[in-house]
Amino acid sequence: MGRARASLGEAFRIGACRRITTLHAHRPPASNGLPAH
Repeated sequence: MGRARASLGEAFRIGACRRITTLHAHRPPASNGLPAH
């Protein structure tokens, strides 16, 4: 269970990082009116 949980967390972290980098690459945080994370 621990191993599956770790891989799940890792996958989520990688996905979130990719999503954030993609968003920042396509539109700067100041442009969408949301506070920079």
